[in-house]
Order: sequence, then structure tokens, then C-alpha cells
Amino acid sequence: MLNIFPSVVVPGVDNVTLYHDDADPNLFYMISNMPVFKTGVDGKPMLRLLVIGRDFYLFKDKSQDLNSAETELGVFNMTTALQVTQSDQDKIRAYLASLRNYARPYFNNGRVGFQIVAAGPNPAQIKLTYPEWTTPAKVTFSIAGQGAGDTFVKAQTGSDAPSLLTDCTANYQATLGQEGVELLRQSLSKGYSAASVWYQVSFVARLPAINITISGDASNVYKDIKNYIQVHETYSGSKSGSWSYPQVSDLNQLKTISSSLHIEYDDGDFTQAAGASSDIEKQIETFIFTTATNYIQNVFFAAPFSPGVPTAELGTDPLEHNPWKDPNAAPTAANQLWLKNFTQDMEGSFGFSATYNKNFVVTKNPSATLEGLISKADYQASILEADLSVPYFQILDAAIAVTADFVNDPIAAIIVHCEYKQTDEMTGEVRQHSDDFKFTTGQEQYRFQAFMAKAKDGTPKDQYTYSTQLIYKFSAEPVNNPPVTTNTRELFLGYNNLSCVRVAAVLGSVPVDTVARVQVHFEYPDPNLKIPSKTKDIFLSPDHPSDSWFTFTGNNPSTEYTYQCTYFLTNGETIQSDVQRSSSGTCAVSAPFQDTLTVTFVPQGQFPPTQQIVVSTVYVDPDGYRETASHSFTNLRDTWAWQVRLRDKTKRTFQYKVDTTFIDGSSDTGEWKDGAEGTILVGQLAQKILEVDVVPSLIDFSKTWKLVIVKLKYVDDANGVDQEQMFQISAQNAAGQFPWRFPVKDQKNKTYTYEVDAYGIDPAQKKVVGPTSTDNAALVIEL
Repeated sequence: MLNIFPSVVVPGVDNVTLYHDDADPNLFYMISNMPVFKTGVDGKPMLRLLVIGRDFYLFKDKSQDLNSAETELGVFNMTTALQVTQSDQDKIRAYLASLRNYARPYFNNGRVGFQIVAAGPNPAQIKLTYPEWTTPAKVTFSIAGQGAGDTFVKAQTGSDAPSLLTDCTANYQATLGQEGVELLRQSLSKGYSAASVWYQVSFVARLPAINITISGDASNVYKDIKNYIQVHETYSGSKSGSWSYPQVSDLNQLKTISSSLHIEYDDGDFTQAAGASSDIEKQIETFIFTTATNYIQNVFFAAPFSPGVPTAELGTDPLEHNPWKDPNAAPTAANQLWLKNFTQDMEGSFGFSATYNKNFVVTKNPSATLEGLISKADYQASILEADLSVPYFQILDAAIAVTADFVNDPIAAIIVHCEYKQTDEMTGEVRQHSDDFKFTTGQEQYRFQAFMAKAKDGTPKDQYTYSTQLIYKFSAEPVNNPPVTTNTRELFLGYNNLSCVRVAAVLGSVPVDTVARVQVHFEYPDPNLKIPSKTKDIFLSPDHPSDSWFTFTGNNPSTEYTYQCTYFLTNGETIQSDVQRSSSGTCAVSAPFQDTLTVTFVPQGQFPPTQQIVVSTVYVDPDGYRETASHSFTNLRDTWAWQVRLRDKTKRTFQYKVDTTFIDGSSDTGEWKDGAEGTILVGQLAQKILEVDVVPSLIDFSKTWKLVIVKLKYVDDANGVDQEQMFQISAQNAAGQFPWRFPVKDQKNKTYTYEVDAYGIDPAQKKVVGPTSTDNAALVIEL
């Protein structure tokens, strides 16, 4: 039977784990950790993507919507397995035969022992097989786009359970729409995976005898574990710091956490294999470490346990305390082995004992994406194409539509006449067909179809002619346009084919913070045309960003027109552009500016004593264009980005001035000066702060003094600074802090005076010290 210890991994054979049979020394079980494609008789992967192309217009009524048609269909088929290739099996046999002095499990009288085998088996005698798979087993195939509509996956078949014989073969087939075909066809070449497969399989394995005993004094163990796993963090300065935390990653570390924690195990049969491989010992210790860790966490930290660990004290990753961490990032999940500093005790003792000597079910979940299962070359070779769109009798199939606006423009109807007339040079037969299509809403879509004649070489003659007739709402006479010969399969007729001009004007990249509205003057430049619609003025604004202009051309084939823009600025000024010529059906009105001047003002100084900084700016274009603005700063966190649209990008000079007011009522009025594009610092430089701390530690409030009054005074007549401070100190607040802070203008003048009035517990006792001058930052009061 398959024995779980020890497992074998062969160098050079990826994703395959081997297990011994504990009855047959030459039998080994192969477990693949990743599915593969089964190979066919040709030795190639059993993967096929059959792409079917066809002309779906042949099966649609000519009035149906053309955009919904698909031109491709796909059949995707793949067969996967938990298979080990023959070349890998040869490597496995060679490796097993090369082993020397390795441990092998054996089963005897209901127990499993281990023996040291001097040399590996003969390669010819080695038997490689797959385990006996158990139920339930499951396999899941997934294609990107499932559930997104039948243009991705139309239908899919295949069992959700693999075959439980040998290599767990499973098959999947899907019918794909056009988007699904293209997604799969381009996936590997574009560097993404559009399909994947997941297995869930189980097999029965035997576990040798292991006795585990875990015991200890709950109070001591609990305290030792809490102290051991406490996170340590230290910080200094702004955004600096360090943190550390212990990691319990193996059995030896776990056993040394607490002297009151006893973890004993008897590996029983394992010790029978003298000189056994260290790999077996590591596997045993990993098994015991996992078991012991889970038990300890359940005893001390499981939520149902009372008192348990309070929710607020559950630990997180120490990096969660990182001062550079994004404050908006989601918190890391709690971890029972990282605890915050809290007080909680446990009493009593605990004990756990278990014997592992049984058969148990092992579950594996091999999975892979499409790009992990096949190379790009093999994937490309698996894509087959079938073109069903070229029948023997070929049909001329042309889609016909018009883009006229029947609601807003004076067009009542458009009639399109199509005619096909060609002589078949192989049969001499004249193939002829004609049809008229009437459009009254602009939403109609038609198809002109005819059997095509052939040239001598068998190629179809695909040219036909069309002509149009326009019926206007305010004209008794229709407009007839001459026939045109073409071979296009998409005959979409716009205004340029209908003896008229229609222009859609839209507000394009115009800065609405500078331009309030734009007047656009349209004109058709034919002096012989005498109708009112040949000119029109429209106005565009953020509230009215689009409009249109329509005119007849009087059978003039030219669709060129002129337009001129007048820009009304938010500051009351106007800018007029030159006259432009165009034939486009869309006129996107762009800004009259060439570039943008950007200046960022950043305040400096200190708030307080600074109360407000006001920046005023002015830009004057020599041609008369002018922009002014102002901004007020009340704190250092504020910045102001001033932008000016430039008609001439070479003219970038401007002026600014800075006015500053202070909390004492004084002010500093600046003068206009030239500025440079970029960043400009405004305001006064930061002032020096005088810092004094009064220290009352030496005052005896218990026996001698009842109240001490400290008076501080700083005078700088030259700079108009006069600051005073008084502190009342008694036994009730003597343990607190008494700081004196204020800005000074003379950074070298740190001298101040102090005076102390002390009142004793004995009413007759009183003492006055000073006034005394000093520059000490720490003023220690001695009485």
C-alpha cells in the first residue's frame, strides 16, 4: 500500500512526487502536481481549436441589424490527465536505481517499519504506477468569458469528474462565439491565459506509528508564549523606525519557547531505520510541528476558548505599524502569534496525547493555466481553420445605408437604385438584377444581392452601379445624382454623395475656465447659390456643446465650406480666428491658445505670527489679451497653481506682488516684480523660536512651600518684540511641564529675565528671587 513517508522528488522531473509501496520494494506511486494534455497517436497534445468562418449575411434578411452578425464560430476541445510522460518515467527509473543506503517503509504484522536499502532496485524491475484514486473526485474547466454571453461561450460539454483509472483522464468541449474564438486564438501570443483546469483528487495512504504527547503548566506556558512572540518596535525622528518579531518555523524553536512546555514524540518504527535519511526526519518533524502548533493555538488562542484573546488584542503583521504604510490600505488579517501588549492570565494544566497509525485520505489539487500546459508553437499548431464563406455559386452582397438626419435636416426621402449587369465569360449568360431602396428615417439598412457572372479565369465580376434621388421637404423637384460604378460591399452614403453639406459642430479642447462661449460662422462659398441656408452662425458653450449646419449645394459637387470662430472670454474680452476651409462633416472647435503658462506659488514663513499672505498676478499679451488673478494663503499646507492660456507661446512674461499681514496687526506691502515660470516661494522666512522650559523638580512642596509663581519676560526693543509669561506651580501640578515658546526676530538674542515669588506652608514664610537675566533653555527653580 502507498505509504506517506518518505516522499521522493526526482531532480529534473518537475511537478511529480513519488511514494513507496510498503509491501513491494520495487513498486512506486507517481503523483502529478500539475495536469498535462494527453498526447494522441501522433505524439501531439490533444488540444484543438477549430475556427469556422462563414458569411452570416447569407442567412439574414436585408432589413436586419448588421452589427449583430458574427463571422466566426469555434469548437474547442481538450483532454487532460495527471500523467507522467515516458521520458520523465525513464529519468525516475534511472534515479531510483542510483540510490544508495536509502530508507524504505515496509508493512508487517499491522505495523510499519523502515529498513535501510543498500542499493536501488534494478531499472528493469522498477514498477511505476498511479495510486488508486478514491471518490469524490472533481475536475473544473474554465474559459474566460463564461457567463458573458453566447458571443463568448455558446455551449459546453464534458464531465466534471475525471476518470479514476490510472492518470485521471478528463475531456472538455465548448462551442465558442466570435469573441470567445478570438480570445482563445490570441491568448498565448498576447501573453495571457484564457483557459485553465483544476483537479481535486484523493487517494488512500498509510501513516506509520507516531505517538505525540503535549503537556505543561497553562499559566507558565501562556506567559512564556506571550513574552516570546511580543512584537518590538522602536522609532526616532520623523518617519524612521525599526521593528522586529520572532518567527516560530520549526519544532526545535517551538520546544524552546517555554521550559513548562513539553512536547514529546515517539516515532516508533522510524527509529528502526538506523542511519535513516535526514529527509525522513525533516518530514516527521514538520508533521509533528504542524500538529503541535495547531493544538497550542486551539488551547490558548481559539475564539471559543474563554477567556481567550480579546479581539482588540489580536496581533497583526508588524509591518502594519510601518509609519510609511498607506493609511487607506486595508488592514492585514489578525494573526494569533503576533500579540499586542495586554494583560491576561491562565491557570491550570493541559495535556494532549495521540497515536497516528492508520490509513487516511490524502487530497491533492493539481491545476494549471493554458499557457502553463503548452508552448506557443504547439498551441498555434493546434488551431485549425475552416472557411465556409466561399460557396461555388458566389453572390454579390452589398450592405446599403444612408447617414442623413431626416429629423433635423429638410430631407423627406432618399431613393437608392442599384443595378448589376455582367456577362459570364464561361457560359455567355448575361446576369442582371436591379433593386430600389427607399430611406425615410435613416435607420433602415438594406442589402443588394445578385448572382455574379465569372471571368474566363473563374473569378467573379463584382462591379455594380448605383444612383441616388433626393426628395427635399421644401422643394417640388427631386435632385438626381448620376450613376457611380463600384465594387464596395458596404455602400454607406453620406452627405458628400447627396448634393448637400451637413456639418456637426462640437466644442472640442476649449478651456471652459477661460472661454465662456464660441461663435462659429459657417458659409458655403458658391456665389451662384442664393438660398438662406448657405450661411449660419451657431454658438457653442459648456451648456450647449454641439450644434449643426445644413445647406443644399445646388448640384455643385464640391463639399468644401468656410468657417470662422469668435471666442468670448470669461474676462469680457474676445478673440477672433482666421477664416478656415474644410470638407469634413465634423467641425471640432479647438482652443485659440498655443500653450499654457503654469506657475506654482508656495507659502513660507510661520503661521502664526504670519496671519495671511496675498499673492496678486497679471499677464498682458502685447496684442491686448490680459489675465489677472489673486490668492490668499492662511497656512503652509496650501499651494496655488496659476495657469494662463497663451495665444503666443513665446510671450511668457508676467508680474506678481506679495502682501503679508501679521497677527499683531502689522503688514508688509510688496511691490510688483517680474516672475519666472515654475515654483515661486512667497512670504517671510521662518523665524527663530525661543524655547524655555521651567523645571520645578527641586522645590519642596511636601514640607516647605505651598505656591510658587514664576514670571518670565523677554524684550527686544529694536525689533518691537515684548513677551511675558507667568506660571503658578503647586504640589498638584508640580509633576507637569511648564514650557514657554514664542518667535523672535533676532536669532542671536536669547536673553530673558525671570522673577520667582514663593509662598510657604507657614504663612509667615515668603521668598522673592530676581528679577534675574539668563539665556538658559532649562530654568531650574531653586529655593
